[in-house]
Amino acid sequence: MEALQLAQMLADLNDLQAAQDQTAAKDLVCANRALDRKSQLQLEQQQHPRSVSVPATEGRVMSPSGRMTDKFGRRMLTPPLTRTNSASPSMPGSPSGGEQPNTDIDRASTLLSLYEIRAKLREQDNSGLMKAREKINALAAKQQAQIAAEHKKDRKEINRLSYPK
Repeated sequence: MEALQLAQMLADLNDLQAAQDQTAAKDLVCANRALDRKSQLQLEQQQHPRSVSVPATEGRVMSPSGRMTDKFGRRMLTPPLTRTNSASPSMPGSPSGGEQPNTDIDRASTLLSLYEIRAKLREQDNSGLMKAREKINALAAKQQAQIAAEHKKDRKEINRLSYPK
């Protein structure tokens, strides 16, 4: 579950970095966090008017818009499975529940590997840009050296001319 939360956090950070107006993105995050906390407190007060405790859903809270959030206020991509009678296999030869891979963990690991690949591609892109800049700077320096050599040559030719006395 930690990998899924990490993947969600990375996706949220990516969305914030892609936003054109950074202050608006930060304000939106703060506003969503405040709304989720207020709704969580109201829900707790309605369920337990005198005692404040953690909800029975293990830190999961329904926000006003109907989406599931964890105890830190981050949205959860998929709601938990609500099927009650799916623990036993339906046919002979079908896999049992213990052997099925956890799709959330698979998704999170795939997302993390995609983020790593993207970071490597960005790094390669940046190194390619740096090499191109170095080549351009070297060509510019070479061109300036040629221009300076031509100016020196012109000055020497002017100094060689002598007028009779």
